[in-house]
Amino acid sequence: MRKKRIGLIVFFLLYIFVTTKISGWLNIEPYQVGISLHNDFIGVISIDKLQVASIILFLLINLLLTHIEIRISLKRIGLGFLFGIPSFLIMFLNIVQGDKIVLKAMSPGGWSLKILLMTILYALISGLVIGVFEELLFRGVIFELLTKIFKKNAPVKAIIGSSLIFGLTHAINYLDSPFWDTTNQIVYAIGIGMLFATIYYVTGNLLVPILLHSLIDMTDIIFSMNTNLLDKASNSGLDPLSFLIFVGFSIISLLILRYYKIEKQA
Repeated sequence: MRKKRIGLIVFFLLYIFVTTKISGWLNIEPYQVGISLHNDFIGVISIDKLQVASIILFLLINLLLTHIEIRISLKRIGLGFLFGIPSFLIMFLNIVQGDKIVLKAMSPGGWSLKILLMTILYALISGLVIGVFEELLFRGVIFELLTKIFKKNAPVKAIIGSSLIFGLTHAINYLDSPFWDTTNQIVYAIGIGMLFATIYYVTGNLLVPILLHSLIDMTDIIFSMNTNLLDKASNSGLDPLSFLIFVGFSIISLLILRYYKIEKQA
């Protein structure tokens, strides 16, 4: 049984790799929406059509073959958002450090209400596609499988293990991105993964990690869409913010687990 679960993890990691890269292999363009301000082109919001198909395919595979329980409900949702407060810091930083032209467009006298709502809607859909895909597979599947593979202290090991796997899957970007950009992405992703996996374990509910993940991506999509049109300067070393998120979120996760352990013993 243990070998079967390890095999399933390998299968789903291959599934993530193939479904992430297949658009480039087949030259399939995502659905794109151009955003302008007073006839000045600002940027593009992309929605990955194949990733939507990948979510549906995964749900079918799981329904017919793997039968892994996907726990999504309103259970302990308030507690989940309470523990997820640190992730709102990332959303805030996405906004305040965002493109000045986008910040200007979001201010009074910028975009019309119609364009503003359209921008938020498309960015939210794009963020949800990413959030649902990654949370289903990394927290909903890989975390669950790891809890059954490990014996002693299984939840803690599964949180750390699934977060490391989540971060290291971004290593594929070393093939086409600068070294330090990818390294910082990995460090950042491990920290985020620690928090989301902890929230999932404590609440038994995947809904909060999905929503938090999607909102982080939504704010990043909106407030970096102008920069993404340009050749961005790559990092020349370890990004202090990515490192702080990794350390801070890891410590917060351990504190949450300690609180949860005490609560269960009470």
